[in-house]
Amino acid sequence: MNLHPSVDLDLGRGFGLGVAGISYWRQSKGDGIYDVPGQLVRRGDASDRRYIGTQGELLLSWQPTPTVSYAVSYSIFRPGGFVRDSGPARDIHMLGLEAMFRV
Repeated sequence: MNLHPSVDLDLGRGFGLGVAGISYWRQSKGDGIYDVPGQLVRRGDASDRRYIGTQGELLLSWQPTPTVSYAVSYSIFRPGGFVRDSGPARDIHMLGLEAMFRV
């Protein structure tokens, strides 16, 4: 489960700025954490806590033409009680770069 408030601003000339804060919880105490392909990362029975953690994200985008866009994002994830109880728990910093061409 997550709570995901965000604000997107149109800066003009094709530029946009987005800011989001996301908090994650396990729906039940038996839920684990899985990666994108679906492999188990943290077992559900490692802790009774539900709170997984909080992520902050900043996104700058630019769309110079209707068919081309670029984006750069920075995120930080801070682990919550479940992650701290179930194994290594350090902040994770992520940088993303994206280029898109639409036909």
